[in-house]
Amino acid sequence: MEPKPNLYYAIAFFLGLGLPLGFIVGRDLLNDTIQTTDDIKNNTKVPLLGNVGFSKTDSNIVVNPNSRSAVAEMFRMLRTNLQFMIAGQSPQVIW
Repeated sequence: MEPKPNLYYAIAFFLGLGLPLGFIVGRDLLNDTIQTTDDIKNNTKVPLLGNVGFSKTDSNIVVNPNSRSAVAEMFRMLRTNLQFMIAGQSPQVIW
């Protein structure tokens, strides 16, 4: 019985493509974190009022009265959307 190099090359080729592809697909299937707002929209019936980005500053207080940063504006937008959603409802309780 002599070696069959074409068979070995074919097996190596498919393993070279199959193992990395299987790893990538498996990692994606096991990922249960929220990556985008579409993940929330597609998997829940909860209304999305806004999102807040990550701030790398060392300050504990993100929103100051005169702050015009992107994160401060995101918090203001979220507060405005919350006020719009609960307008006229009594009692004003958010679950």
